[in-house]
Amino acid sequence: MKKRLFFGRVKSRKLSSSNILLTNNFLKKFIIKKNIFRKKKIVIEIGHGMGENLLNLADKNKEKIFIGIDPFQNGLANIAKEVFKKKIKNIYIFPYVLEKFFDKYNKIEFNEIYVLFPDPWPKKKHKKRRLVNENLLTNILSKLRKKGKFFFRTDNLEYYNNVIKIIKKLIREEKKYILKKYISKSLVQSKYHKKAHKFFNEIKSLELIKK
Repeated sequence: MKKRLFFGRVKSRKLSSSNILLTNNFLKKFIIKKNIFRKKKIVIEIGHGMGENLLNLADKNKEKIFIGIDPFQNGLANIAKEVFKKKIKNIYIFPYVLEKFFDKYNKIEFNEIYVLFPDPWPKKKHKKRRLVNENLLTNILSKLRKKGKFFFRTDNLEYYNNVIKIIKKLIREEKKYILKKYISKSLVQSKYHKKAHKFFNEIKSLELIKK
């Protein structure tokens, strides 16, 4: 049986024909080519949702290249609309699962990696579906450039503590990372950030720096 690579919805509502045309034009215009990884600082966001953070960072850091990795079609449509509206030229989207991205671009290195409010899959039987686990962290941290940063944010305390536990293990084994618990003012409040506030959930964040 083929391993399932993605859990959750690919879209939350049906896209209009105009949104489909817009996203197709965006994907044709902003094609990810391997040579872009050698030119500038590269930032990726894994699971960008509606793209609030990705759009904000790209607009404020035009000297960097931003890549969103997420099969969520409604988020892609929103990013495409904002990119053309604001004439943002440094965002690229890979609209498939992370595993396919690394299969295609297996020699890349990044300056920053963001994973913000991934689905916590709180039920015990579903925890194996979580995006951030030891295998993922080992893989993506190996692709961080020197002085590169990994950012993680969630409002699920158990998920956060589990990620901290994995990271501390990696630090003990490799001794080349610095862990910081942080609240970054540069990140906008996304849909899921606002939802956490609405339900009075504590938001936990961390930043991991590669020496």
